[in-house]
Amino acid sequence: MSHAVNIHDGTGQISKDPDVGILDAYGTTVPADGSVGYAPACIFRKTDGTTLDNTLYVNIGTKASSNFDAATTS
Repeated sequence: MSHAVNIHDGTGQISKDPDVGILDAYGTTVPADGSVGYAPACIFRKTDGTTLDNTLYVNIGTKASSNFDAATTS
């Protein structure tokens, strides 16, 4: 890679690649389906959740149209 990866900047984005999109993020509200800018496989940590089913989410969509699904243990 010939470009830098930004590390946490206080916006809820932990890391972002300028070409790929947001790689890792957190907050109390999971990004809505169709949100733009989240890389495929982006991890989102919901900071007010209490179990794996409502704290960890993965973007199974695209950078142009995210679709965050909860990670589960089953």
